[in-house]
Amino acid sequence: MTDTSSSKTVNIAPGVSMLSVLQSLNYKPWFALAEFVDNAIQSSMADRSLLQQVDGLGYALEVKIRIDGDQITIVDNAGGIRREDFDRAFKPAAIPPDTTGLSEFGMGMKSAACWFSPKWKVATTSPNAHNTYVVSFDIDEIVSQQVQEIAIKEEHRPNPRAHFTRVELLDVRKMPRGRTLGKIKDHLQDIYRVLLRSGELMLELNGESLHYAEPAVMQAAYYRDPGGPTVEWRKDINLDLGEGRRVTGFAALRETGSTSQAGFSLFRRKRVIQGSGDETYRPAEIFGHSNDYAYQRLFGELHLHGFDVSHTKDAFQWGDVEDRFLGELRRALNEPPLPLISQAGGFRKRETSSQQRKTTEQAIDRTSSTLEQNLPGAVPLVVSSDADPSPVSNSDTEEVIRRELSILVEGHRWDVALEVVPDETNLNRWYDKQALTHADQSTSLLIRLNSAHPFVVRFGQKDSESLEAILRMAVAAVIGEYLASQGGLTTAQVVTRRISDVLTFALSRE
Repeated sequence: MTDTSSSKTVNIAPGVSMLSVLQSLNYKPWFALAEFVDNAIQSSMADRSLLQQVDGLGYALEVKIRIDGDQITIVDNAGGIRREDFDRAFKPAAIPPDTTGLSEFGMGMKSAACWFSPKWKVATTSPNAHNTYVVSFDIDEIVSQQVQEIAIKEEHRPNPRAHFTRVELLDVRKMPRGRTLGKIKDHLQDIYRVLLRSGELMLELNGESLHYAEPAVMQAAYYRDPGGPTVEWRKDINLDLGEGRRVTGFAALRETGSTSQAGFSLFRRKRVIQGSGDETYRPAEIFGHSNDYAYQRLFGELHLHGFDVSHTKDAFQWGDVEDRFLGELRRALNEPPLPLISQAGGFRKRETSSQQRKTTEQAIDRTSSTLEQNLPGAVPLVVSSDADPSPVSNSDTEEVIRRELSILVEGHRWDVALEVVPDETNLNRWYDKQALTHADQSTSLLIRLNSAHPFVVRFGQKDSESLEAILRMAVAAVIGEYLASQGGLTTAQVVTRRISDVLTFALSRE
């Protein structure tokens, strides 16, 4: 039997041809880099007793990532790769003996390195070892020549207490640049927040230490009882989904809403699998849509136990259990005495008097500036425009959203239809109407808001309440005009048309 510990080569067969396929994996750069961090974490956990003997009880894992030019370097102070483990460590898809940690598939370092670069090398040493070992990979050469063994370079090391692994990715094909560097930072500090919090991991990117910023939790009374006690809107989550699958953690409401940072992060073995950076887990069954308040305020950390993950560790393998999970989670989130979803939808943050004054000053300043810039040119357009209302055309487009209702007003039936429709052919009208009084004194009203009108586009698309406010203005204008005409005030239509023109020509602009 060959003594691999004294051999000058490492055997990487079988599976050599697999190396060329790894560059096509569906990685994102932060998850690829996370593979190297995972390996370091697993190594430090496996060798913790030895590392504490060497460095003292205060030992903490340090991982430093440098992205520079066309090279990426990852250095850690974990236990290194022991010489006798080289065949398993460098052979594709060699499953490690312990699959309960973060290195469970035997592919992490190899797949991530090949995804980034065709050329890479690893230098490593363990406590009490006499040498540093260096293994270099040239994937194109390995695959084309079907190389079975790779040379190991040995470098004498005078300090027997040193321990590290250094991975150098050379001639990187998928080099992160620009905004991607910022996203890598955001994702990595999210993915490893548990270990960063505890101090077990110190993670550095291009010389900057990464830290997870804890969101402030809402401190407020229940929205249905504004005079009631102030409480912290945070609750523990503990779900038993059967067959050994559990979910633990917490859910809370953000003090300040955020369309990009709210949402859940899903953990496995203290590491985020789904929900890092600006890609948080926000299923519509719980969060609704981007203009819903739950989407902007609800967040939390959920640790999933008994679930499998993809080999790139960026998604859970749900099978048929996700629907049950979401149903149980929604129920738990909205249980009294802290119904998080209801509070997120109903709570409106009250500004302080100084904040209200500042908001008011900003609004009146912007409106004054808009009038000053646009009204002189708008008045001639308003005066010369046709004030006679054109008939309302039928709207059979699939984009129309319509609601119908019947109500009694002073003993007479009103049939009211509300429509919101983008009418690009009638951009001078922010709303249209039809009003008919029938022989039996019943009334038919059609009120149509034009969501393509520039005023509605600018001020009505921020969230559902903004659009609702404009829709209510249109309803009030139509009903007010109808009642005025019923009372003999025939100029009401002219007035509301002039209002529409002012909105169009003056107040829809900056």
